[in-house]
Amino acid sequence: MTIDGKTIGQYLAMMQQPLMAPDGSESGSAPDAGSDTPTPEAGEGGDAGDPVEEGSQESGQDQETTTEYVDDPALTEAENEAARAKFKAEAGDGDKPKDDGDEEEPSELVGAPEGEYEEFEVPEGFELAGDIKTEFDEVSRELNLSDAGRKRLVEVQAKLYNKQAEAHADRVAEWGESAKSDKVVGGAEFDANVGVARANIKNCGDAELKELLETTGIGNHPAFIRYAYRNGKASGEAGVEPGGAHTEEDAATILYGSSS
Repeated sequence: MTIDGKTIGQYLAMMQQPLMAPDGSESGSAPDAGSDTPTPEAGEGGDAGDPVEEGSQESGQDQETTTEYVDDPALTEAENEAARAKFKAEAGDGDKPKDDGDEEEPSELVGAPEGEYEEFEVPEGFELAGDIKTEFDEVSRELNLSDAGRKRLVEVQAKLYNKQAEAHADRVAEWGESAKSDKVVGGAEFDANVGVARANIKNCGDAELKELLETTGIGNHPAFIRYAYRNGKASGEAGVEPGGAHTEEDAATILYGSSS
């Protein structure tokens, strides 16, 4: 921008020059002729006489170094989101090198040994031998597990198996409780009806069926008890004394108890 052909800086510099009195002397307080104090020249920086060029004034976000993006009220939320992502990318967030103190220590669960794996004691009720152990060793090495990592994996697997076993035991107990109120075998004659069903299983079943009933608990299911009861009634089999009132502990052996 210019005034009378001069820039704003030149115009301001002219206004700061001392006015001349009619007799040619300078009015106001001006420095002596021999003074070393420089008179500001147009275009030199440092005081109010500096020229101000167009476009030199920028927003606070561009003028100063910022670490966070400030939403522009003139933009939509989506546009601000895109601008924020661009700002972070240009700032290099996430690309800064980690300090030595930020490095994570290696886990003791990884790092397969060069030689054979060490033997360790497995949880009670589990066995790690034969083909299963050979396969487990191969998988452990593929996953780069250390001896501690292998042991930890087996411990977790054992906990999962035990939880599943507990859940199944609860289910079997629920079957036994529901059988007591079954429309066919439940009610006041429940013990007698179970005796008929057990007699049928004893007379018609074999050792394999007995093992199935003991390991799966299916003998507690009302549908299986009804099946054995109806077969026993059709065969005219007398009921086998079930051994007294059933408790929750005996729920898994309603049809086939420990005695044969």
